[in-house]
Amino acid sequence: AGMALDTKYNPDPSCRVGQKALKIAAERGPWAQLVREAYEAYTDGDRLGSFVRYRLMAEIGYRTAQANIGWMYDEGLAGVTERDARTAAHFYSKGAEQGDVPCTRKLGDLYLSGDLSDGVPDYTKALELYARHPNDAESVHNVAFMHENGFGTPRNASKAIELYKKAAALGRKPAPPPHSRNPAESLPSS
Repeated sequence: AGMALDTKYNPDPSCRVGQKALKIAAERGPWAQLVREAYEAYTDGDRLGSFVRYRLMAEIGYRTAQANIGWMYDEGLAGVTERDARTAAHFYSKGAEQGDVPCTRKLGDLYLSGDLSDGVPDYTKALELYARHPNDAESVHNVAFMHENGFGTPRNASKAIELYKKAAALGRKPAPPPHSRNPAESLPSS
């Protein structure tokens, strides 16, 4: 990390460069072992042990742990925590801030489903989050879905088709929409 801040090696030092170098160095510490232990605890059925390890690592900023603990809150880990969309969103947001694509997508899903606003979808926020990763097949598929249905953007079938084709070219396999229920069910009837 010191080299990134030393003008001899880096003529344009900045806090951002130093932070990135320090983060890379810090993540080479014992975290990989802790992630492995958390994963093994989960697969061995020790949900509480897994939850505690992931939560600790998520709080100190480890991106993989933020994604996993976000998922645990999002799903509601039996015997450990009830489903808590707001806490899931907190950890997904932390991961998304670090560029984690699945965290960004899952956060978009929470906005799309309305789980963060008493059942009222925030299509604009969901679309904005999905659009952050134009080279991720799932994200592109979700943006296509939004265009197809006019959620957060005017309905545009040709744009949706173009985006669905792009998602397929990026490796997206056909699957159901990115939400667990039809967002149109939340809309008031005309």
